[in-house]
Amino acid sequence: MLINNAGLMQVDAADCRIDDTQMVSTITTNLMGPIRMTSALIEHLKTKQDAVVVYNTSALGFVPLAATAVYSSTKAALHSYVMSQRFILKGAGVRVRRRGCVPIR
Repeated sequence: MLINNAGLMQVDAADCRIDDTQMVSTITTNLMGPIRMTSALIEHLKTKQDAVVVYNTSALGFVPLAATAVYSSTKAALHSYVMSQRFILKGAGVRVRRRGCVPIR
């Protein structure tokens, strides 16, 4: 089992210039981190019975908080990635789950 639990939430200002370093840090942690971690372990997980990849996300991926627009965007993107990965791995014996405040359908 792999549990991806990445979350860096910083206040940003979507109504003006966003600090590039802060934005890259949030995207790298919240989106690229779980994708990289899963990518590094997916071939190993495919060889195991009952393998599971879990992504802890946020309801803010569905209902964004304006004060943390970049964070909310990363959680929405991660949700999309999870849905795609779940579909692709359906027959490979690896279950892909998302944990957050809103159930995945």
